[in-house]
Amino acid sequence: MQSCGSAALSALAGCGARDSDSALDDFIQQQMRLHNIPGLAVTAVRDGAVVVSQGYGWSNIEQRVPMTPDSIQNIGSTSKPVATTVIMQCVERGLIQLDDNINDYLPLPVLNPQHPTVPITARQLLTHRSSLADGYSYGHGYQCGDSGVTLQRWIDGYLQPGGEFYNAAENFHSWAPGEQYEYNNVAFALLAYLVQVITERDFDDYCRDELFTTLGMHNTTWFVAKVDRKEHVTPYAFVSNGQIDSPSWGGIDLALINGEDPPVGFEGLYADCIYDHPNFADGFLRTSANDMARFQLMLLGNGELNGVRVLRESSVRKMFDGDGITWGQRDLPGGLSVWNHGGGDPGVSALFDFRPEHGDGVIVLANRHGAELDGISAHLFSVVKDLFD
Repeated sequence: MQSCGSAALSALAGCGARDSDSALDDFIQQQMRLHNIPGLAVTAVRDGAVVVSQGYGWSNIEQRVPMTPDSIQNIGSTSKPVATTVIMQCVERGLIQLDDNINDYLPLPVLNPQHPTVPITARQLLTHRSSLADGYSYGHGYQCGDSGVTLQRWIDGYLQPGGEFYNAAENFHSWAPGEQYEYNNVAFALLAYLVQVITERDFDDYCRDELFTTLGMHNTTWFVAKVDRKEHVTPYAFVSNGQIDSPSWGGIDLALINGEDPPVGFEGLYADCIYDHPNFADGFLRTSANDMARFQLMLLGNGELNGVRVLRESSVRKMFDGDGITWGQRDLPGGLSVWNHGGGDPGVSALFDFRPEHGDGVIVLANRHGAELDGISAHLFSVVKDLFD
């Protein structure tokens, strides 16, 4: 496998970028060189319109495919707000209530075995307070291409005693549902399965029909098989001093999903496969910066985009009341306060930052895990401010 080694890193930011001497391009290219980012796609929105939409660097280094704002990639946990939006649609339609026991709807009960009398609710799943945990089986669920394990098989196997992925000590926390906060991915696959049960529709089909098509997100899906691989970015791991920069889930260092080790002494960016997971609804949405900008505009429009309503205003407000539902708040460099959800997985990093009170937002997608994107996001907000103020 050919990958972009250290000798080429200094040139990465210029690979595939349009010729421009703008301050924005110069800043982003400098950040890409500084943080060894192979490809970057950015959008910024303000007052109901996309005002920045640009790609930099490479979607695929070896094949010299430029990154564009229409390049498709998995976006890690930035996928979770999409699943949350679908749940809020189901609440609006009277199919479920956020604080009901989920076992009122599921065909088989889901219970923390250490607290079998304490119900789990959709709100707890959405806010990481369900007491579900990402165990060893979660870390082993990554594989090149789509998983052969269906969503129902995964959920039943992971959460039902005696299931093929079940481990009471690893798959659940010792504390009762609602007692503590602990970030969790499995909860979002359970939410997707819940949607399948209460709507009697495949989760991916529901998302396509009720969200993606409605918003014009035509390059968005949950599965590798539904994407033109020529349009999908290649994820890259950064290798330095023999160490691969990669996340760890379920106590497992994921390294490269394709199982290939870089050559001895290799330094630089090393290509991985395009992969998926049976728990896909937590972090495996395949989309583009331009498509996510449309999703962002819908939220900034209080649930409406181009005259088409996806959520009621009351549902959008509910997602951002208090501590938020799935969404969180944070400060960017310079003290800018934003609502946010980020994402990271092998070979990918993503940021979704926006300010409902100002009507602006930023999307930043990169095809390298651990890419430092906060400074880029803050700079994009400043560019938008200069354009309008």
